[in-house]
Amino acid sequence: MIGADRAIYWMTRHWAFVFNGLFLTIVGLAVASPLLRAAGMDGLGQLIFRAYRVTCHQLPERSFFIDGHQVAFCQRDVGVQLGLFLGGVAYAASSGRVRLRNLAVYALIFVMPVALDGFTQLVGLRSSVWPLRLGTGLLFGIGTTLVAYPHFDKAMQDTRRELEERFGPGLA
Repeated sequence: MIGADRAIYWMTRHWAFVFNGLFLTIVGLAVASPLLRAAGMDGLGQLIFRAYRVTCHQLPERSFFIDGHQVAFCQRDVGVQLGLFLGGVAYAASSGRVRLRNLAVYALIFVMPVALDGFTQLVGLRSSVWPLRLGTGLLFGIGTTLVAYPHFDKAMQDTRRELEERFGPGLA
């Protein structure tokens, strides 16, 4: 057995902690950007802000501001990332009992609101407001986690079993 096998085995046991930490870090850095700029660390705050440009439009009129500086994600993306984290925490805290199996329910309750809000704003039927953008993003993130995490969990359990069959329980 090599170190990579041990690392993979560790990941099969702690993947939810890693994923949840990643989502919290992503939203945390988005909020840290304006805080750093406000604290006089403009270069670091701008670096984070520019890095987030790859995944977000960063329109000022659809973004939060802290002390006069723009958060690196738009309001909807803050909601999505925060929702991914909160859904992941709910999944992990419930030992996998909080899950969403019905894709029609997922589409109707978690995807449709964000799609309708975004589409109607995009085509100019109305202007969305920040609570709606944040809320629909949260719903989408939570729902996505509750659909995806059970599949990750199953894949990790299968991988763990395969490693234990090959190297022994707990990787002896």
